[in-house]
Amino acid sequence: MILPLPNPDFLPEFLERINSAKSSIVLVNYLASFAENAALDPMRFVVDALAGASKRGVSVSVFLEGSKFENNYPFYWYLKDAGVDVWLDTSKTFIHQKVLMVDGARIIVGSHNLTRASFEMSEEMSVVTDEPKVIAAFKLALEVISAQRREIKGNVSDEHVLLPTSFLKKVSAPLYRAHAELAFNLYLNLYLEDEGR
Repeated sequence: MILPLPNPDFLPEFLERINSAKSSIVLVNYLASFAENAALDPMRFVVDALAGASKRGVSVSVFLEGSKFENNYPFYWYLKDAGVDVWLDTSKTFIHQKVLMVDGARIIVGSHNLTRASFEMSEEMSVVTDEPKVIAAFKLALEVISAQRREIKGNVSDEHVLLPTSFLKKVSAPLYRAHAELAFNLYLNLYLEDEGR
C-alpha cells in the first residue's frame, strides 16, 4: 500500500497516524519549527498529538537535526517538558529524513518538514506506506541516528560547558553542519581559557 500525501492531505493523515498509534511512534525530522505563542500555528496540533500519545502510554521517540538547534529548540523543549523522549543528533550524523513510523509497521516519508510553511505554503509530497522493504531500510537508518543523540540541558553542552545563547545561534551551527567536531571542541577549549570573553 502506498498512498500519496500532497498538501493539504498531509497534515490530517500525519495527525491521524499519531492519534491512532497503539504501541510506538518514531519521528525523525530535519526541521520542526514551533511557535508556542502562535495560536494559528498548525504545529500546535503536532506537538499536542505527540504529547497526548506519550500520555496515553505510547512509546514516543523524536530525533531532530542538531545543526538546526535554534529552529528546533522550542519544539524540542515543548516535547521534553511533556515527557516525550526527544533528542538532537550530534555532528557525527546529519538528519535530513522526514519520517514518521507508527507501531513499527507503517511509515509516512517524504519532503515535509514540520513547519507551518511546509504544511501551508510549500509544494511538498510525502507518502504513507506499509511496504516491508521501506520500513526495514528506515529501521537500519534509525540505528545509526539513535546512536548519535544529544540531550540539551538549558545552555549546557554535553561537555558540561556553559554556553551563551549567541554562541549556540551563531557559532555552533556552522561547525556542527560541517561535522567539524575537532574544531568545535577546540572552540570550547578556547572559550574556557578566555573565561567566556
